[in-house]
Amino acid sequence: METNDSILKEIKKYSAHIDRFRARANTHGIWLFIATLGCWGVTVPSIRILAFVMLFFLFLIL
Repeated sequence: METNDSILKEIKKYSAHIDRFRARANTHGIWLFIATLGCWGVTVPSIRILAFVMLFFLFLIL
């Protein structure tokens, strides 16, 4: 049976993990927004669609 100290230690580790995840998600969200604005700036529709598809796969992988 785990002691209270080990449970508290695991909770603190998990809390730190959540904080790191939120910081990374915020950074990725900013870059996704900027990249989407860049795709909207393309005037040729076929190239714009290609840019959105490439952007989608880029952020799907990362």
